[in-house]
Amino acid sequence: MKDNHKISMTNKEGRFKTTVWIVSGPSCCGKSTFIEKIPFEKVGFPSADLPVFFPAQLLRGESIEKYQDVILHYNILRPYRIYSEARSKSGNGYYKCIKMLSTFWRKSKVQSYTWEELKPNWDYQKDSLFLYLNKLGVHLKAVVLVANKQLIKQRMQKRKLVEKSWALDKELSYPRSYWLNVLEHVNLLAVYNFWINFLRSNRIEYQLYNSDTIDYPQLNSFDDIPNILYGEKNAV
Repeated sequence: MKDNHKISMTNKEGRFKTTVWIVSGPSCCGKSTFIEKIPFEKVGFPSADLPVFFPAQLLRGESIEKYQDVILHYNILRPYRIYSEARSKSGNGYYKCIKMLSTFWRKSKVQSYTWEELKPNWDYQKDSLFLYLNKLGVHLKAVVLVANKQLIKQRMQKRKLVEKSWALDKELSYPRSYWLNVLEHVNLLAVYNFWINFLRSNRIEYQLYNSDTIDYPQLNSFDDIPNILYGEKNAV
């Protein structure tokens, strides 16, 4: 049986608004390639050309309400940045401009937190993006991509730029050192566990896919994730 969970979300008028398809996974797990290459009918997307948004775009005020369906490109390592901002008290202006974003990455890439410190603070409910989406009353669905951790590292080491639309239509170098540092200090299996629990607790329907290869085989359940991440079972 597929590990999907149904949602029934309506706005305050009792009608569905926009459906937001959250394509999720850690940085460099293949989200952009998945959006570009996956046959839309395999996932259930209503068409192959849905508009794609990034959290920065929504939090700066770009409207999605004129669309029936959109894709949200979501990095499940975001709580690390949120915790770092809280520690440095720099969170208020994070999305105001790309210059500040670049400054944050340069300063944060040398900051390291142990998983013991991060774990009790790893909370997607604290992400202002979901507060915003909840306020809109949109219908949420999710796709969760899982890739081998070593493969993710290799992709990070080769990557040069972030997506232009993510960078608010400006060319921005991919902060390789920052994300490699994050990946080194988190328990990636536990991160997936937190994310899946967040989806379940909010009754968000989700699908799991292996993004090691471009044929994207669908996974049956969370139990399939450890073997893909590490090649063996690991305790959370």
